[in-house]
Amino acid sequence: MSEEKSRGTDHAGGAAPSLTREGNLSAEDLLWKLKKTYPFFADLSQAEIVHLLRFCDRQVFPAGSVIFRRGAPGESFFLILSGEVIIQAGDREFARLGVGECFGEMGVIEKAPRSATVKAAERTLALCIDPGVLAGHEPALSCKLLAKVARQLSARLREANEKLWKMLP
Repeated sequence: MSEEKSRGTDHAGGAAPSLTREGNLSAEDLLWKLKKTYPFFADLSQAEIVHLLRFCDRQVFPAGSVIFRRGAPGESFFLILSGEVIIQAGDREFARLGVGECFGEMGVIEKAPRSATVKAAERTLALCIDPGVLAGHEPALSCKLLAKVARQLSARLREANEKLWKMLP
């Protein structure tokens, strides 16, 4: 177990209301809220969201805690439900990610060590997504999730390219 595990974990597989602590929402209302609040879920059917949640743990990271370190195996990836994380290498901060954004997906897709350290900038609630969801057991869902991750990686690459272009003479 290489991921940093000094955090509270609630399994979200069967009890959907534990995701948001929203009180007495029906499962259908919670699924609707996920689709409307988080673009990550927007084009998924209710059945696909339920299936995805079976591959997730709800995790809370206190402010300043290390979620994973550079060089650790890429065992899972994360979707931020609330809070903010800092992506860094050494003492240098490269990015901050917030609600609705994923991180840790590169190590999972490449089956490679983590390329950066990630810390919680503030108390952060995230879904820890098992890479098995991308393995193709549900081909339509796997395709949709891989497309979402690819779009997010492309956007980050485009942003990095823009920064590099601005630095050139």
